[in-house]
Amino acid sequence: LMHQGDAGMTQSVVRDVTVMFTDIVGFTAHSETMTAEATAKFLNEHFAAVGHCIEDTGGTIDKFIGDAVMAFWGAPEAQPDHAARAVRSALAIRGAVAVENATRTARGDTKLAVRIGIHSGEVIVGNIGSPGRINYTIVGDTVNIAARLEQLGKELVPGDTEVAILASSDTIARAGPAFAPAPAGRHAVRGRRGEIEVFVL
Repeated sequence: LMHQGDAGMTQSVVRDVTVMFTDIVGFTAHSETMTAEATAKFLNEHFAAVGHCIEDTGGTIDKFIGDAVMAFWGAPEAQPDHAARAVRSALAIRGAVAVENATRTARGDTKLAVRIGIHSGEVIVGNIGSPGRINYTIVGDTVNIAARLEQLGKELVPGDTEVAILASSDTIARAGPAFAPAPAGRHAVRGRRGEIEVFVL
C-alpha cells in the first residue's frame, strides 16, 4: 500500500481473491511438552518458512493465529492469476515442510503435519477495526470457507499425511488444470448452506 501511494486502496471494496489457511496438526498437545522459549523458536522458524512461500508468490500474510497462518492473493494489487499463485504457494509450503521435517528428524524431533485450505471468491477488503486499532484485512464468506476447508482435511486426508491441501472447485476452476487435483466429492461445511465441491492437491 505504501509502495502504491494510493490512499484510495485502503478504502473497503469488494474484490475477487483467493484465501489460504494453514494449521499445524496437534500443535496444542505438542507445545505442552515444550518450554515457552522453545515454542516461540519453533513457531518463528515455521512461520518464516511458510511466509517465504506466500510472499514469493505475491501473497499477503493477513495474520498469524496461534499456530495458523491466514493469507490471501488478489489484493491490494490486482492479480488475475491469484488462484494459481495460491496453489503454487501451498505446494511450495509442502516442500518447505518436507525440509523442516528432514531437519527435525535428524535432531530427533517429532515431524510436523500441516493442513491447508484454499478457496476463491469475493471478499470485502480494506481497513477494518476500531478507531484505536485498524487492520488492512479481508472479511466475508470466502474467508470462512477457506478456514472450513482446512479443518475438513481432518476427515478427507489420511492422518499420516505430511501436508494435506484441500481446495474448492472455485479455486481449481480459476487455477487451471495444470495442478492435477484429485476430486474429493461434495461436502457440507459449517456455517454454509449447501455443499462445496472439494479437491485434494
